[in-house]
Amino acid sequence: MTTIAEYYARRLTAEALFGFGTLISVFSIIVLLWMLGLSYLVVRANPGRTENRFMALLLICEGLKASWIVADLFLYGSTWQGLWDFLWPAKINLFFGAHVISWLLYFSFPIYYRIEFLSFLYKPKLQQHAWYLAPLIGLVAWLMISPLDGFRFQNSAWMICTQAAVEAGAHPTIQSWWGEITPAMVERAEALGPCPRAYDFHVVDEPAGLWAIALMSPLISVIALFLLRSSMRQGKRKENVDRKGVLTSR
Repeated sequence: MTTIAEYYARRLTAEALFGFGTLISVFSIIVLLWMLGLSYLVVRANPGRTENRFMALLLICEGLKASWIVADLFLYGSTWQGLWDFLWPAKINLFFGAHVISWLLYFSFPIYYRIEFLSFLYKPKLQQHAWYLAPLIGLVAWLMISPLDGFRFQNSAWMICTQAAVEAGAHPTIQSWWGEITPAMVERAEALGPCPRAYDFHVVDEPAGLWAIALMSPLISVIALFLLRSSMRQGKRKENVDRKGVLTSR
């Protein structure tokens, strides 16, 4: 059994790119803490303002989205499967739940930032409730779709090569984690061939629905940025008009 010291020592070897993955995990933690800190400062600036609450929640979601590989900093492998029984669901639910919630927050931009062709949404009544209703609806939506086929990981296993298997020139073994060992997993083990070195990694059927969420998020973020930019440009034009009016009256 690999000790904790041996595990982290291996993550600093050339085969593990000299700890590059660990470094990314550490930076992800820094980004998460940074976003949480910004969220706190936004709320603290004006706790009673709904726009501040709205933006603070959006920053928290963005921080959670950036924390996808934070869990990879922990011990990883079949030896520590008990730990990952908790880390894996937390990783998936926090990441994809944050994506779904952030979508609704992005779509709420016209409620808090005036956009001419969506000005009917720029209402104090909506602003009063959208900051908490959007995350709540997003959370409920994720909880409803996450157990469905296409959005849940149905089969998972560990692909394992021990030192004994390396010496014997054997193929990797497949150890089921949950669900079944699928033909695709068997084919992958055969394609890897005889064990060149000791390894232990996770293989899982990847749901198409989760891929769709991950791929759609950048597009929705870009649309939201265009909406925000439109609001800022309209605000500047209005400011210029107001200034001209003041000069004319003089």
